[in-house]
Amino acid sequence: MVDTGAAISCISTKFARKYNVYVNPNSHIQPLFTADGGNLDVSGTVILTVTLGNCNVQHEFHIVKNFNHSIVFGIDFLQKTRSHIDLSSDFVSFYDGRIFLPLQTFQENSVVLRATKFVFISAKSQVLVLVKMAKKALCNF
Repeated sequence: MVDTGAAISCISTKFARKYNVYVNPNSHIQPLFTADGGNLDVSGTVILTVTLGNCNVQHEFHIVKNFNHSIVFGIDFLQKTRSHIDLSSDFVSFYDGRIFLPLQTFQENSVVLRATKFVFISAKSQVLVLVKMAKKALCNF
């Protein structure tokens, strides 16, 4: 996930275990916080190689326990790769437009969820939202 609100790129411990990622527990670990000010439990860091199109990029990721996402590409990664996000065309470019990747693609069998009720999310906060999936989409699972 690309997250312009995340200063640092992170991976979950589950992702690290799945791909046998070596955790450097002795690395300098800076405290990380959620949007609502809660602490993230960082267990270490790792240098991963990320493939963008035909280009490999090495980048440091913090490994976070009980993280809701497998991987988050934060501002540090986006700045390093000189990224530009174009929401009108749903593309992100890297290295000053040399590499273009889609932000999100919708296919015929894509599942779109909707909130069961109106939810207001204040700035710098997190909320768990109950969602509903169309019955037609349930056959994909």
